[in-house]
This record gives sequence, structure tokens and C-alpha cells, in this order.
Amino acid sequence: MKLFFVTIGLTAIALSPCHAQVTVGANVRVSREHSSLIHIEPLIAADPSDPARLLACAWVFDPGNVFETQTALAYTSSDSGKSWTLTFNDKRLRSQYPTCAYGPRRTAYIVAPANSFEGWGSSLTQGGLLVYRSIDSGKTWLKPVRLPHTHALSFLATDRTGGKYDGRVYVAAFSSQVGNDGREKPMLSLSTSIDGGASFRIPVQRVFDQGAIRVAGLTVLADGTVAIATYVHTGISSERIDMITSSDGGETLSPPSAIFPAGPMLADISSPTVDASRGPFRNRLYVAWGDDRSGRYEIYLSHSNDKAKTWSKPRVINDDREWPAQQARNRGPDHGLVNVAVNKDGVVGVLWYDRRDIPREMQNLRSGGWYTRFRASLDGGETWLPSVRVAEHPRISGVDEAWWFDQFRIQAKEGSDEPISTGVYVKGKSSTGHTIGLCVDGAGVFHTLWVDNRTGLLQLWTAPITVTGVAIKNGSRELAEHYDISNKVTLDYSYVSYERTNGVLTVTAKLTNKSKELIGGPIKIRLLSLGSQLAAISVVNAQNGMAGEGAIWDFTQALPSAGLAPGASTSTQPLVFRLTDLRHNQDADFRGPVFEGKILKMDVRVLAADNVMKP
Repeated sequence: MKLFFVTIGLTAIALSPCHAQVTVGANVRVSREHSSLIHIEPLIAADPSDPARLLACAWVFDPGNVFETQTALAYTSSDSGKSWTLTFNDKRLRSQYPTCAYGPRRTAYIVAPANSFEGWGSSLTQGGLLVYRSIDSGKTWLKPVRLPHTHALSFLATDRTGGKYDGRVYVAAFSSQVGNDGREKPMLSLSTSIDGGASFRIPVQRVFDQGAIRVAGLTVLADGTVAIATYVHTGISSERIDMITSSDGGETLSPPSAIFPAGPMLADISSPTVDASRGPFRNRLYVAWGDDRSGRYEIYLSHSNDKAKTWSKPRVINDDREWPAQQARNRGPDHGLVNVAVNKDGVVGVLWYDRRDIPREMQNLRSGGWYTRFRASLDGGETWLPSVRVAEHPRISGVDEAWWFDQFRIQAKEGSDEPISTGVYVKGKSSTGHTIGLCVDGAGVFHTLWVDNRTGLLQLWTAPITVTGVAIKNGSRELAEHYDISNKVTLDYSYVSYERTNGVLTVTAKLTNKSKELIGGPIKIRLLSLGSQLAAISVVNAQNGMAGEGAIWDFTQALPSAGLAPGASTSTQPLVFRLTDLRHNQDADFRGPVFEGKILKMDVRVLAADNVMKP
């Protein structure tokens, strides 16, 4: 049996049978040059022309003087993240929410909203976004170009496809427009540069009738199609993720296409990312997010194979269990802030803030603290290796941490006798913002960027993650040429038994051909996800020895010798599981613990070695 190892620092841990290895490097403080400033909203980018060069940006401020010190900073590394140097600090800029990215030919970009700006012409004091450009991989920066966006959160992507629109730079943000009815309506703006960011065309825009909307990120597909993910909030129980595309180099925008409802409460969304490898999942588009449809905030991922027209069933990425019912006022733990990336071998990586290792008493109604955690997939997001902790220390909030302050003010309306309402807002439980950083360098190494307060202030930290292994269809060479016939059969149970003495749950199952075609063998069932609301669960009798995701049950011997005819069923086969740590579930109305729920939950794919045969 081959083992999957996770290496953290110098410690190797065998986790499960799989042909892969995940190595998490040591934590490195990126923001050492500004150790007295709070850093939030981290993002990280890798230079495609130089695997050793990285760019990290953040919104920073002095905790005691937020009013005058907030700005955008950026750090670069030329040794794959082992050391970092401050290279962007425009002292004339008062800004928030910076975005950074690399383009082709050693070009780097930073986009920041111009809340207040002095110099380079009076037009730059009127708000909008400033696009800074570097032609030496981020060492030095040219004067910025102003874009007429007005929303603080913006995102940038570059076309590195080598195709018709190669080298174009795209900046997406939301602003607003007052309609004919006098109502202010949200508006998406996409600005395009055809000269590498030296100048930008007039933005193409799309106005929305209702809702609170913002950009979550954008990416460029293999054919140059731009895909923009947006967060849409139309009410407390009607939140969703939309995808808007441009297939003509930023000239026009498609109507929004809803990925799916993502509620009832939607947390922050990752920037979409595309598989640019030459592997079996090339041009697959991924997006990840957090929502509380299960009763707690969990991390979900979905993918599209047709340029955002249709999407796969949302997949839970965090691999932990919710709190026992007797310990929970509400379900938990809650996770949040997520990002996704794909390396040159087609390996998908997801990074998020995870609360499973934070003691329950230190969490206060969906706050308190977290560790960063990473999980990888080698089969296009269908199954996932066990997650690993990335941060060596947690981020813990509390009254004893450094506070930071901001002013609030409600201006008196013109012509009224109302006073100005003003004061100081304290944030003792410092928010990390809306973003967490994850990128992949040209060598295929994942680079993370997050904030934690192990030094007393929120600082930027990074660690490299290496996943050995390449993406392969159906998870193995043995199954790579098998066909998916899941939509041609049903999986039916004829008997279920449970042995309390050893915790073994046996499900007797059969396959039935619901198509009008003859199905030939070999035929196998591959486990994509496994869970239980009431216990920890593992597979006992998989053909490949795996106990969880990726486990295989062989149904070939259950097939009739002539194949499975339309309407016919296989003989029954046992699917055997082991249950441990049984505990009560929380009932739907949160009235108390009950032993009732889904003892077995799984997603499977049915695979046949021969294509479906005509009868």
C-alpha cells in the first residue's frame, strides 16, 4: 500500500493511501519592515516569467491613527518567499483594498482606490482607482493611471494566453448610476488596456436593476474569455454568485449567469481561477466561497467546463465535523475567507481560515480566531486529499489585543436643523478584511498569504506548499480511460445492517440500468465524498484499500456475462463502513440534541471501462 504523506516543517505524517505528497514550508513574516502597522486585505501574485519572484499587497494603517495613516503597501520576494522587501509605498496615497497581479514580460500591477491623493495633477484627487505599473517585476513603479471607478473593492487580471488578446489588462469594479427613476443602481465596470496598462479604454458597463453587488474577482480563460465573479445580495435570504463574461477582449459584457443560490447567508467569495495546464481539466473554471446552508459557515467549491454556463454541484471542502449538539448554541465551527488556485500540473488548491482547532470557549458567535488551512485535489475537484494546517500560530481576537480606531460621522442634511452625529469606532476584534492570498508560481508551488496576530498586531505571513502529483481523470491511470455512466444507472439499497460491537455499517447495493442501451464492464463505483451527521465514518471494503474519498468498489462480478441490459440490475454487493464517535445531532429548530439524521452521506460516480453498447 502506498501512503500519502503531509510534511509540516520537518515532520512527516502518513494520512491515507494515495499517490501524492503535500509539503508545507515554514512560516515567513512578509511585513517585518512595518511591524508596527496593522495589515489586512492580503493578496499575493507570482511572476509567470520568474518562479522565484512574488508580489504581496495589503491595506495597512497605524492602529492609533487610522484617520491619517491608511494606505496600500506591497512587498516583493526574489527568492520564492524566503525573504521580502518593501517596494511599493506611495506616501501621497490614502487608500484601501489594493489588488496586485503580474502580467507577461516581467510586468507587475497594483490597483488601489484614490480616497485621497496629492500630486501628479488635480484630476487624481477626485477619487477613482489608480493603476500602478512596474516593468521590472515589482522593484520600481511608474506613475499611476486613473480609472473612473468609484467602488473601493476592485480586481485585476491579465491575459497570458498567447492568443488574440494576449497582454491585455482588465480591471473590474462596481460603481453606481442614477437611473431615470431617480434610484441609484449598481453598475459593473470593466476597463481594458491594450498597451500593457499604460492607458485604458473607456469602461464597458452593465447596470443592474436591484441588489447590492460587488466584484469578487476575475480571471482569463484559455481562449481569452474574461470571467468575472460577482456577489449579489437582494435580501437576507436571497444571496447568490453570478458570473459575467466577455468573449471579445473587454468590448462587451454578457448578461449575468447565476452559478446557484448560495445562502441563506453568503460569506466572501474567492476570485475565480482557471486550469491553464495541459492536463485533462484544461480550461475548467473554479470558484470557492463560504455560506451557512448547513447551519454553520462551511467552504464550498464548484467548477464549470463550459465557460461559466453550467456549474457542478457545490462541494464542501472543509473536512471537519460540526460541534456536538450539547456544546453548541448554534452549529459550528464556522469557517471563512477562501481562495483557490491551480498549478501547472492541474492540481487544485484551496486555502481558507479554519476554526476547528480553536477551543469552543474562545469562540464567540462566529468570531474568535482561526488557523489557515489548505486542501488539494488531483482529479479536477472531485475528491480531495486531507486538509493540512498552514499557519504555525492562530489568529486570536480578544480584549487584550491591540485595538484600532476609526471615525464615524452622519452629516446633517442640508436645510435641516439636525446636528452632526460623530464619534470613534473601536475594533478590538480586528477584521482581516475580505481576502486571503493564494497563488501558484511557474514551478507549480502554491504560495499562501494571510494575517495573524502572533506578534500582537495583524501582520502578513506566507508559507510555500508543494503538492507532488499531477491531475488525472478519475484519480488514477487505471481509471483514466473509464467512462462516466452515472446518468445511465441508479444505485439502490436492498438491505442495511449495523453491528454495534464493532461499529460496522453494511449497505447491500445494486446497480440498475435506466438507459435504453446495453452497458458493458468492467464497472466500478468511485467515492467522491463521504460523511455522516451522527458519526465519524470510513470505508472498510474498498478494492483499492482507501478509507475515504477515492475509494473504489468493483461491481464487475455483479454484472451479467452479456452486459447490463436496459432495465436490468446487477447482483447485490456489500458497501461496508465503520462508524466511530457517535453523538447526538442538533434538531432543525435548535431545541436540543436528538439522535436522528443522515448516518451515511456520499457522492459517487459509476464508471465503465467499455463505452455503452447499443443493444
